[in-house]
Amino acid sequence: MKLKNAFIFLFCSFCFYGQAQTITINANLSSSNNSLIGSNLYHVSESIYTQTEIGATSFIGNPINRIGFNFTQIGNPSQIQSFRVWMKNISNTINTFSSGTYTTSGYTLVYQGTIQPVAAQWYTIGLQTPFYRTANSNLQLLIERLDGLQHIAQVGFTNGFIAQTANGNSSSNTAFSSRRYNGTSAPSSTTSLTITPFRPAIQLIHQGNIDLTIRDVLFPAPSCYNTNQQIDVLLRNIGTDSLQPNQAFIHLRSGGANVIQKNVAITNPIAPGDSIHIFIDGLNFENQGTSIDTLWTQCSLDENAVNDTIYKTQKTSATVSYFPIAEHVETAPLIFSNSSILSGNRNLWKIHTGAYANEDQLDSLYPRSSGNSFLLFDAYSGVNSSGNISRIFSDCIAIPAATAAFPNRTATVEFWMSHDPVAVFTYDSLYLVVSQDKGLTWSRIAGFQRWDENIDLPEWRKEVVNLSAFVGQTIQVGFEGVSKYGNAF
Repeated sequence: MKLKNAFIFLFCSFCFYGQAQTITINANLSSSNNSLIGSNLYHVSESIYTQTEIGATSFIGNPINRIGFNFTQIGNPSQIQSFRVWMKNISNTINTFSSGTYTTSGYTLVYQGTIQPVAAQWYTIGLQTPFYRTANSNLQLLIERLDGLQHIAQVGFTNGFIAQTANGNSSSNTAFSSRRYNGTSAPSSTTSLTITPFRPAIQLIHQGNIDLTIRDVLFPAPSCYNTNQQIDVLLRNIGTDSLQPNQAFIHLRSGGANVIQKNVAITNPIAPGDSIHIFIDGLNFENQGTSIDTLWTQCSLDENAVNDTIYKTQKTSATVSYFPIAEHVETAPLIFSNSSILSGNRNLWKIHTGAYANEDQLDSLYPRSSGNSFLLFDAYSGVNSSGNISRIFSDCIAIPAATAAFPNRTATVEFWMSHDPVAVFTYDSLYLVVSQDKGLTWSRIAGFQRWDENIDLPEWRKEVVNLSAFVGQTIQVGFEGVSKYGNAF
């Protein structure tokens, strides 16, 4: 029997060339509450982004049809109903501004409407009018906020919207590459714009009509058997149009220890921005060693094939069948090397080296002699962990069957355990669990709580759990930690 055990590493990096998909201009970084949204009732900013920063051939054959700004703090209200963006090509010899007056002359209005950034991250806008660059030109942007509202700070902050800035330009971080107005009156032909090097950081994006990308690949749970497995491919359409059924395929090529080829048609539609799971069935990763998997999409309508491919590796190893099995947590590879999150968004298991303490303990917990490390279910963790459940578990273990010579075989798991003894609550739990079906389901065999009224200081105690019911079977053994209050095992 073989263990299909997915240790996953992502090797693929995405870069865009030819049809420049995304250009991010964020050199000479800082941030400002007046660079993009402004702190007063009305705001105008005008900025120059050079051909050197954009790329000489970018967005000439394929237009800019999305732009993005990186917010580091959100204001209140977060919805801005009168937001306008204008673009124009200017000579590549014009890199800076002098003070001047507000005008939209020569500009193309590319966006007019509402925006509502709701998190500190990049926020992108689909342009209503795509904009083509011309050769040997710089790009000039005019951004207006005309809602007549002051977007004040949210609770706990001193400013409203704060956006990332790309100060100056690629030649100088002090160049006056922007100018702006923040005031209580709506801008007019007499409104003066003041020069500044604080230019909004920006993403210039060409989004194709159909643009498929593989976001992730999920391998099956570690398996003790040579049965067929399933790979889950998360596919996303980042284009502007819907993908129709049977317009694209997913291809899998696996090399190394296991040679597999598989092609699957995408039979469901994918709307713009949506993701779907594509399942590739009937895969047998039975040979011990490392398999290198390549997955890619095939679609004749996809105009940006650069982001269509993902590479991942998975390792398979033999079932453990020698006894006794000793786990010292001091040497690799670990027997309990697999982990999964059952509830919450954090895996609270880790290897801790040296003494463990938190601010509530009266004394530290020291590793058992002569070791220096132990497995820690860190429910304390410095952040509220209530509701988090995570499991560490072994590779497959073949327990010998009873024989005529040994008709009364038994099996046990013995381990040393400690816990934070300060609080008297018994909310947190630790379970020894066993799977008999290659990790699909798990049974809780024994449970432990973290409080012991007889101890005030953390200490190690030996626990023994009988596994004789599984003699003659191939199983996996795990420890499942449940955090409901927040102390450590």
